[in-house]
Amino acid sequence: AGYPALPIRLNPYQAGFFETVPAVGVFRPAPGAYDLVFDTRSRRLAGRFRFRFWVNDVTPPSERLLTRSVRRGRPLVLRVTDRGSGVEASSLFATVDGRFRRVVYFPTTGRAQVGLGALKPGRHRLVYTASDVQETKNNENAAGVLPNTRKLSVPFRAS
Repeated sequence: AGYPALPIRLNPYQAGFFETVPAVGVFRPAPGAYDLVFDTRSRRLAGRFRFRFWVNDVTPPSERLLTRSVRRGRPLVLRVTDRGSGVEASSLFATVDGRFRRVVYFPTTGRAQVGLGALKPGRHRLVYTASDVQETKNNENAAGVLPNTRKLSVPFRAS
């Protein structure tokens, strides 16, 4: 199945190129039977895991800002979900007025929180990007650059 079958990030346009990711795939597979092997480095490290299977996931995650107004010291809250391969938590990036902010993602609820720190009261702009797991397997042979990444740019008010 080639390089996509290795558990590494193959998308050179995504942060963390060639880093380990817990996903494998096949790009434009030929018809036939394929075997899947689940392995762990040692019996001690073995444990529960989730197996997700997707075919032709070409839709990026959906993103929605849930808090348009936020009080000082509170985070912005977003809903980030993906019905295909799932949200790739390490792909979540946020800036507020051009400055990077910390993102915490809760996969069981599909919620993400963007820390604001001591943000001044007034109007601000959030730019938020999210990719799905499929994006880690996309490469120059896939249509478009980052086809499974969505970018959200929205205003909000801090008080």
